[in-house]
Order: sequence, then C-alpha cells, then structure tokens
Amino acid sequence: MEITHKSSPRLGEKYTKIIFDSGLTAFIIHKNHISSYAIFGVNFGSADCKFLSPEGKVKTFPAGIAHFLEHKMYETKDGDAMIQYALYGGDANAYTAGDRTMFYFLSSESFYENLEVLINHVTHPHITKKSVEKEKAIIIQEINMYNDNPSWRVRNNMMKCLYGNSSISRDPAGSSESIMAISKKTLDDCYKTVYNLSNMVLCVCGNIDEIEFVRKVENLTEKSQSTVFTRVDETPENKVLSECIDYMDISLPVFSVGVRFPSPRTKEGVREFAAVEIIMSLLFDKTTAFYYNNYHSGEFERLSFSYQTMRKAFFGEISGLSKNPRGLFEKIKEHITAVKETGFSDTDFQRAKKALYADTICDYDSVENIADTFVSFYFEGDDMLDYPDIVANLTKDYTEECLRRLFDINNMCLSVIFPKKEVNS
Repeated sequence: MEITHKSSPRLGEKYTKIIFDSGLTAFIIHKNHISSYAIFGVNFGSADCKFLSPEGKVKTFPAGIAHFLEHKMYETKDGDAMIQYALYGGDANAYTAGDRTMFYFLSSESFYENLEVLINHVTHPHITKKSVEKEKAIIIQEINMYNDNPSWRVRNNMMKCLYGNSSISRDPAGSSESIMAISKKTLDDCYKTVYNLSNMVLCVCGNIDEIEFVRKVENLTEKSQSTVFTRVDETPENKVLSECIDYMDISLPVFSVGVRFPSPRTKEGVREFAAVEIIMSLLFDKTTAFYYNNYHSGEFERLSFSYQTMRKAFFGEISGLSKNPRGLFEKIKEHITAVKETGFSDTDFQRAKKALYADTICDYDSVENIADTFVSFYFEGDDMLDYPDIVANLTKDYTEECLRRLFDINNMCLSVIFPKKEVNS
C-alpha cells in the first residue's frame, strides 16, 4: 500500500491518495461537513466498445453496454442495493458518460455502512438472464423517451455532425438494435474486461477517518484475477458535417451549434479547457453585447453554452430556441471571426477570469461537487487542486491564441429540429 498527501496553500484544501494492494486508487478529500459523499468510478463509458487483450485479440461490445451494465450493477445476491442504501440513510445514484461510469451516494449518517454497500454492489454484481431480458424493455423504453425529447435529439444530431459515426457520437444508451444484442454472457464478459480495480477510482469527501477508511476498503477489495485489456480509442478523422436538420411536433425550432476543437495536447489540455471556459463566456454570456443585441432583436428566445472534453474529443456547444437558426448560425460565425481580429478588452478578460476563479473556488463548498470534479480531473490525468492556479495564471494573450487556434469556423456545425409544419416551407 502507498499513501501520499497533498495540500494547496492557495485554497487551504488537502487530500490523501491511497494506492491499495488490490490495485485500487482512492482519494480522501478532507472536509469538516455534516454530510459525506463517496463516488466509485470505472474508466469505461459509452464511447468505449473495443478492447485489446495482451495476446493481441480484439474484443468488441455492442453500443449501450456501459449504460446497461450501470443499470445491472445494483443487483446483488442480497437483493436490490438501493434498498440497502435506504436502510442506512444513503441517497445513491449513478450515471454513464462517454468515457466513464460513476456510482455514488451522499449520507449524513452510517457512512461506512453505505460505503460497504457501494463497494460490494460494484465489485460483486449478481446478474441473471431473467433480469437482463427484463432490463432490455426498460432501456428501450428509455431510449424512445429520449428520442422524443427535442433537446436530446438535437444534441445527438450535433454530435454526429462533429464526430460522424465514431463511438464518440453514439447515444450513451445505445439503440434498440444494440440493446437486443446484449445478453448475460455479453455483460459478464464486459464486466470482467473493464471492471478491474486498477481501472477504477474511489473518492470520498467529508469528515472521514483515514484509518477507518483504509481498514474498510482493504477488507472489502481484493486484487482482480481478470486479464487486463487495453482500450482501443477511436481517433475521429471525419470532416465536420455543416448541417443536420430534423423535424418534430414542436412550436419553435430548437438548435445546437457545435464547434469541434483539436483534441487537447497532453500538457496543455487542462489549460486549454480553462481558456475555453473564459472564451465561451466572453463570446456568449448574458452580459455580452452579442447576447443583448440578438436577444432584443428577436434572433433567439433562449441561448446557452457548454463545453466538454473526454478522450479523443473536445468540443463546445451553443444551443437554444430561435425562429431563424440558420441566420443565427451565420451571426455566431461572424461574431467569432470578428473577435479573433479584435481580441478581448482587458476589462472584459479580467472580469471573466475572476468569475471563473470564483466559480472554481465555490466548487469546494459542496462535498458532491468536490468529489465529482476531482474524479473528472483524475480521469483526464489532471489534479483538481492545481486548477485554481491554472486559472489564476491565464493570460489574455494565451486565451486569445486559443480562440484563434481552436475556434475554426470550418469545424462548426448546425443541428436544428424544426416544427413539422415547416417541412414544406
């Protein structure tokens, strides 16, 4: 076992890192809060479908299997893990993202009992043929429900414009066809391939006793005997498709503008991400002239922006409601081109940078936000404690250089869901 400690003088925060003999890496983030939080994650998500064995054999799994496994991980020999959480006052849930699957709980009492439930149901699931067949109908119903959601569909179409038919653009839940191809054998095989403790991380945040935590985790985990497979990451090589149009029973067009950034450089990834956070705010925040002028002229009724990075993918999104999404798309591209030429004012840049720094510090007020963000940084190969320093040291010159280099209008797309009545217009 290896135990190390790290602290941030700037933040007054600290954590303990433990590498157990089982191969599991764990973090304790020390916070004197009433509630404590634990998140147990595997470095495997909806975009991960191909794996390579040490002998060079490729193993491929159906789309949606990560999400399917997430659903089945709460089944144990002792029954539904959710009932066990409830007995100890734990509020538990899970989610599947493109590059990770996360299981978590929040509790204000019986933390170690809840922790035992978490570790047990993730490391010892009890999957049966009967439950798998039953789950198929539930997940297909979930897929159909999401397909009826305009916001969900417009974003999925945007991702296909950016990343083509690569695994990155797949719906996390899969398709009806891929779900029907999943069996108990497929799930068992996938579990043995990726749910290896050396491919997982456990992060707890709160008033945690380090000795008790280490004792509990040591007793509940043992080194995996399964073969370690190497993930085969797809590198999307498609050209960005400029437009995708769809139709639904809605009253106002829903749009999503995507911009595909080059995949982050290893050493620059987190710094680039911080710069993009500032850039998107300076371009499209509600305080900007662009937002004010186009909102009051009726170009859109709602506008928001986001950005995301994962393995082999880094992209931004501007989405909302607009009567004229194609016209707004042109205005967005013109706006980006113009700001590339003029740059940002010192006043605006410092304001956006201070706002980002404040948001970063505020994350440390919540045990959930701290642990969730910490694990996200960990899976990206970064350290959350370093991020405030990275933000504080960002310069206007570097941020403007990122704007010019990353925001290529030729790598932008428009996805729109029009009302069905506009089909012939």
